[in-house]
Amino acid sequence: MQNFNRFGKLTFWLLTIILALSACQGPPKDKTLKVNPKADLNAEITGLSNKILSDSLNATLYNQRAQLYIKAEKLNNALSDVNKAMILDAKMPAAYITLSDIYLLQGKPSNALDALRKSISIDVKCTEAYVKLAKLYLIMKDYPKTSENINKALNLEPKNSEAYFLKGFVLEENGDTNKAIESYQQAVALNQNYYEAYIQLGSLYATRKSTLAAGYFNSAINIRPESKEALYILGMFYQENDQPEQAMGIYKRMISLDSTDKIAYYNSGYVNLVYLKKFKEGVELFSKAIQLDPSYTNAYFNRGYCYELLGESSKAHADYEKVLKISPNDSKSINGLNRLDKLIH
Repeated sequence: MQNFNRFGKLTFWLLTIILALSACQGPPKDKTLKVNPKADLNAEITGLSNKILSDSLNATLYNQRAQLYIKAEKLNNALSDVNKAMILDAKMPAAYITLSDIYLLQGKPSNALDALRKSISIDVKCTEAYVKLAKLYLIMKDYPKTSENINKALNLEPKNSEAYFLKGFVLEENGDTNKAIESYQQAVALNQNYYEAYIQLGSLYATRKSTLAAGYFNSAINIRPESKEALYILGMFYQENDQPEQAMGIYKRMISLDSTDKIAYYNSGYVNLVYLKKFKEGVELFSKAIQLDPSYTNAYFNRGYCYELLGESSKAHADYEKVLKISPNDSKSINGLNRLDKLIH
């Protein structure tokens, strides 16, 4: 079983922080409405295209459409539009910020840095550029430059929630979790829909085994009801803090959202095996995980252990053998077979 990992770790959140075009979340959509984001995005692009037809020298329109193309993962179209915007207005800071987003998604961080520096050279008070520079320096683990740019952003815009989030991240990475919590709390105070900040707060309180963790995770889930990572870590928090029934409720919710979620089936099986001692239910759930992933060694082992505890030695033996065919040096399965052999002899 994979232990609960603090989702505040840099390795998990860097891509979210760096690749997100905006960490500031808008108000949650009405959950009763069925939304087609792709169709909405295409409609927005079409709308801007029509505006450009009637105002073809408007650099701002090209830059706005470039941003939509980025969201649509059409980077060539985005690059074409942002280049057009810069031709029309070479002194447009926002165009260089958009260009930096494109470069970053193309895996060109040094080009992204240059574009952001150009934006600041045009407008020294461009808060967004400082925030994005902080993100880039963060992925490089250059914490002094990250903090320098965060401070510049906050000096210009003291209520910038994203800057407070990044500040909290740097503090957390440097071990000052108390001040990190203060910064994340400031971020959510300024933006009550700040999903990532709630996740970080929940993760920090989870390491302290504080019941406050669940509240923060639930706040994140309220913002993104179908977020697998938020549901997963809440389930793990419940699981590892002796609340198996609550954990099962979360995993059932995950399965209702995605019936092919092997992790949700596996974790449900694990809770039945370890916490609830319901071994037959464990067998059923691990079997579903195996159906979804026939190479899922942990699921084979734990199903085998359920069989062993149920006294069905031949089935347990078969599952342990299956693990060893996939992973020949798996010590748990070797020990399982040794236990079964002692029972026979």
